[in-house]
Amino acid sequence: PSVGFSDIEPYYDPTTGEKVTGEFICTTDNGFGNSANSWDYPLHLHHMKIQKPFTFRHGESTFEAYTETESKGVILLHDPNNLIRWENGADIQVAYATPDSTWDDWKASRVLTGRDFDLEGLAVKNGTYAVAGEELMPALFAVNPSTGVVLSNFVRTPDIDAAGNFNGQFLSSKGDKVHCSIEALEANNCKMVTDADVDASSYVRHGSSGGYEGLVMMADGSVTAFIERNAGSTLADRGEPGIRVYRVQAEPLMFESFYGFYQFDDGAEAIADAAPLPGSATKIAVIERAGWPSGKLVPGQGLPNNRVCIIDLTVKDARHVFRKSCVLNYHSVSDPFDVDGNSLTTAAFSQWTSEQLIVLDDWCMMAGTDTNFPGTNQFGLTSAEAPHFQQVADTRWMMVCFYDAVFSESYHDTYLTPAATTCGDVRAYYRDQACCGNPSKVIPVPTFSR
Repeated sequence: PSVGFSDIEPYYDPTTGEKVTGEFICTTDNGFGNSANSWDYPLHLHHMKIQKPFTFRHGESTFEAYTETESKGVILLHDPNNLIRWENGADIQVAYATPDSTWDDWKASRVLTGRDFDLEGLAVKNGTYAVAGEELMPALFAVNPSTGVVLSNFVRTPDIDAAGNFNGQFLSSKGDKVHCSIEALEANNCKMVTDADVDASSYVRHGSSGGYEGLVMMADGSVTAFIERNAGSTLADRGEPGIRVYRVQAEPLMFESFYGFYQFDDGAEAIADAAPLPGSATKIAVIERAGWPSGKLVPGQGLPNNRVCIIDLTVKDARHVFRKSCVLNYHSVSDPFDVDGNSLTTAAFSQWTSEQLIVLDDWCMMAGTDTNFPGTNQFGLTSAEAPHFQQVADTRWMMVCFYDAVFSESYHDTYLTPAATTCGDVRAYYRDQACCGNPSKVIPVPTFSR
């Protein structure tokens, strides 16, 4: 097993600009989970070839349960133009310390490490420009996905007020270098501070594992950014109804506005990834997940809640929460052609954590895992108990296709778009709910908007 992938994006040939069928760019995170233990892990992207044979059992043709994928190369993220710099003057990790002399060439090319950023999301515009999202601050920065060259300094995440407007403050966490002195960084003695240090600063404390798991390049060239929120974030105390979703200008990189909140179903606790519907500037497929599993014994292992839902960025309720239409549960996947050859007609994608999603066309999607290395055996199984023990310890992918075009631009319009109504109905409902003089009162969503 190795460090898995936290995002998957289409691969574009950097010369022709064309999307290459069956090839993808995958994002690894910062190695071992935080800024303190990953300073010696080089950040990189993976160019992967992922294709699986499938014939609807034509002529009773069958194939192996697991098909090996192919790594077509690693792309080191590096900053040769000295663009990355923190507000206190801090530089990237290799400017201060490296593990040994084998890193000398990486030091010269200024390779980024897990002390600098914890990558989670990637939004690829074309073969030479992408936006990367990380979670140590959290922040966004631009890279060339073909060469790994950094194209911009990072842009911090703005905080918002109760009305959803930027309030002049920015998010930060204990993994953020802005809280370290230059002397401590030069001595390699400041790999993480404390929550109290962040609270004492001018920044708004966010959890150090609360970044851009969902980063989506839309058809209009904008980026939709879903920011995770965990227990270490002070945002949890504000009573916001879901995780924040921002609109970002891709080039030049800047936050434009706050879109709204994505609210999880019961049992889900985090966003895993998100991907645009083909050709859409407003519709997105989102994976929401639980931390399941924790061991193989029931009760006690948690709730298997990993599902894909569709949202439209223009359709929200009065609290700015997106309406959603859920289309797939990872633990109840129909397998009518017995693709895995186990004589069962239902499959489950059960590895923790499911952090990759890409919509392939109007009918099909692909999901993938981050192995959460080194804790890849979340059920606590032995190889004797699981004939495919190695395959489920490695990063793996699942392709799911629907008979209907559930990922098409118009498929979910009937459900997501509120029905038309009259001004009289709106006025009557406003009066009946005693809203006059109580603009902040929370009321049920009217039936005419469902």
